[in-house]
Amino acid sequence: MQFLLRCCVCAVLVLSGVTLVSAQVERASDASDPPAESEKRRRWFRLWDLVREPRDLSARLDRVHRTLSTRLVKTTDAVDRFFGDERLDDDAEVAQIRVRFDGVVAERGETASRVRVRTRLPFPRTKGRFQLAVDSLIEDTQILNRSESDDTEEAESFAGVRTVLFAGRKGLAFLDLGGRIRGSIEPEVAIKAERRGELGAWRWRAFQSGFWNQDDEFGELTRLDLDRAVGDSLLVRARTRGLWSETSQGVEHSSSLGAVYIVGSKTAVSIGGAMSGHTGPGWTIDGWSAEVRVRRQLHRRWVFLEIAPGASFPRERDYNFTPRLTASLEILFGGDVYRLDDDNVSDP
Repeated sequence: MQFLLRCCVCAVLVLSGVTLVSAQVERASDASDPPAESEKRRRWFRLWDLVREPRDLSARLDRVHRTLSTRLVKTTDAVDRFFGDERLDDDAEVAQIRVRFDGVVAERGETASRVRVRTRLPFPRTKGRFQLAVDSLIEDTQILNRSESDDTEEAESFAGVRTVLFAGRKGLAFLDLGGRIRGSIEPEVAIKAERRGELGAWRWRAFQSGFWNQDDEFGELTRLDLDRAVGDSLLVRARTRGLWSETSQGVEHSSSLGAVYIVGSKTAVSIGGAMSGHTGPGWTIDGWSAEVRVRRQLHRRWVFLEIAPGASFPRERDYNFTPRLTASLEILFGGDVYRLDDDNVSDP
């Protein structure tokens, strides 16, 4: 035992001596270096001290990414809220009714008018989990593949009870039980889910729905959106959509590309084009379309006027130019936009 203790003490003394000798050698080396070399060495040490640690660099990259992502999300949400996108209506946490009055002028002077609504009314004491849902604005503001007949015919609607299964920052899921109104009422059951996130400078949003109704029988709908904000005033959006059912012509698909430019705080201009088609019994293009939408906030954040000149090239007309003009007045009652608008009383 004493032998081991002596060995340890000797080892400590040897290491201490080596350390002292090394320090003396380094001090002598610094003293023997020319002043220029010594100053140069100290300068390099100061530069090295300015280099951030990898942890600090990672934090800075995280902050830059968070800033860009926040700007992208805010721009996308602002555009969707201004144009009354279905996604934000589905995310609404309080009662909301959106009413839209349309007037349509077709190529041969044919005119049509219609009133459509989108309603989300939570039942009392359910914390928004159960809602009365009425929707006749289905896909209208999302896909630019409307033909002349679509603008002059009565739009279909859904009415029923919605059960919110999950609602979070990155998505939601819900179950619809009700009926599809197409002249007559057809029972319908649908389960729908949406997921969203960021991919670099792009924001993606995926939507999936499985449904059954008396007319289409079993089917599914898939949609993918890609958004990119360019500054604070311009949003570029690409969208693709596929629908399959037991009565559809294979997969009925559409793709669109558009841009929205925010002009001031009360006006926005949207321009876009789309293509639609189906895959059964053979791959067929049903038509092309283009549309310009000018939307103006008339009174605070709940009255909007929209003028939308457009043109379609439908297959049933041998892809000939078919112009149309749509004027719409939209009024929003309730909703998160009104609740969160601190200036909705004081601003003119």
